[in-house]
Amino acid sequence: MKRFRVYYFINTLTLKCKLHLIIKKMQIVIHTKGTYLKRSQNMFEIKTENDIQRISAEDIDTIFLAKGTLLTTDVILFALSHQIEIIFTDYHGTAKGRIWNNKFGSTPLIRRNQAIYATHSKPIQWIKNTLIEKISNQISFLHQLSYGVLPNGETTQRRLADAIEQMNAIQENLQAISVKRIKKKENDWKDSFRGHEGSVSRVYFKALAYSLPHSYYFESRSMRPAHDKFNCLLNYGYGMMYGYVQGALIRAGLDPSLGILHADQYNSAPTLAFDLIEKYRVWVDTVAFRLCQGYSFEEKDFIPKGEQGVWLHGNGKRKFVKALHEYLHEVIPQKNVRRSRLHHIQLDAQSLAQLFLGLSE
Repeated sequence: MKRFRVYYFINTLTLKCKLHLIIKKMQIVIHTKGTYLKRSQNMFEIKTENDIQRISAEDIDTIFLAKGTLLTTDVILFALSHQIEIIFTDYHGTAKGRIWNNKFGSTPLIRRNQAIYATHSKPIQWIKNTLIEKISNQISFLHQLSYGVLPNGETTQRRLADAIEQMNAIQENLQAISVKRIKKKENDWKDSFRGHEGSVSRVYFKALAYSLPHSYYFESRSMRPAHDKFNCLLNYGYGMMYGYVQGALIRAGLDPSLGILHADQYNSAPTLAFDLIEKYRVWVDTVAFRLCQGYSFEEKDFIPKGEQGVWLHGNGKRKFVKALHEYLHEVIPQKNVRRSRLHHIQLDAQSLAQLFLGLSE
């Protein structure tokens, strides 16, 4: 991977179609209606009514396209020939579909074992460890917040300390569950895992709400639709993360639709991506919190849509996507390996693939 950072920011005041284009370490995000993507010799051409950008295919590994983008079959085939993923997202940033090169993946034995051994003790232990790591990450984040400047000062610090204590207790209860004693053919273990996860989430998000500036305070976690600005940011960020995680699973040779914990909750959804994403959600939380704490948004960056909730709009998307991309490309140590956060997702997916592959040996 080339070690460079390139940004293309088009002045939205000079363009009627308000193009927002971000390129960072071979990733393109286009989320403005009317943008035209085509091939121009050995380049990708991004065209609006008043502007044209051309980018070499060698500098790209993923293209995110929101609703309303126009493209040709030539550009799709061109992307496939360079093993570039094209991910289609909705207005909220959630991946709805993707096109990838048929060279992605690995031995079909991995996917076969996914179907056969979904309730084997090792995958169940994996999801248990994933949830425990998720809780540890959330606790660490609250610890970080407790050392910063908080609304209501010591009162909020006490609330954070209480939340951390409660979360530690729930995590210990989850840790105490013996996978060996679980009745694999029954779903009671899933209800138990979800119950612990849900209890932690309620405590965690309540603590986050009290730690935010007053203008971003929220009553509870709201998904679709988001009832407030902060949940709007979380939903958009989680939606983007689903795309990254699903792509990592596919590249590792896993079937993203064959989940473990979330297997029976959704129809025809990438449920394994829902499993793997759990421990990465705090990355989105961190980016959203920092932006809100720094008052990076204006009122016009959010649009209230009545029963459809609060939507992230225009320049607000640009700010959030830029910040999230920067954060995900930061190099961090994890399991004695220093890689970008995005690369760690791929390594975790490969590790899970090896777990399933090893079940047949």
